[in-house]
Amino acid sequence: MQTFAHVVDGTVREILTVEDGLKPGEDVFRPEFAAALVACNDSVAEGDLYAKGKFKKPPPQPDPVPPSISAAQAKIQLRRSDLREKVEAAIAKADDDVKDWYALAGTWERNNAYVTAIGELVDLDSAAIDDLFRQAVTIGS
Repeated sequence: MQTFAHVVDGTVREILTVEDGLKPGEDVFRPEFAAALVACNDSVAEGDLYAKGKFKKPPPQPDPVPPSISAAQAKIQLRRSDLREKVEAAIAKADDDVKDWYALAGTWERNNAYVTAIGELVDLDSAAIDDLFRQAVTIGS
């Protein structure tokens, strides 16, 4: 049996086997479809990447972003990331609502507008905030 990877936009979409002696695009499959087939071995799997004549495994996906963390986890992680002093200096200049939320919130919800606002005060983009949440959720667990 011959094994082929069906590659679309650089990603293996499916693995197909064809009997020996049959030619994709001539004996089996339409030529347009066969043009996206690449001979492969058993180590190739759906989701693998294909570029410049080589297959490789995709990079690992990051852990999911926790929907919430405790205020203690958030502040400890800010300190561990050398951001707490910068955040607190920015909050000291912010409006009273931001100050109150930072001081009084027991839980930080990832999608909370104050979390986003605090991130913006210290130039953290969404991906950086997500990373802080991923790290913070491990504190005390």
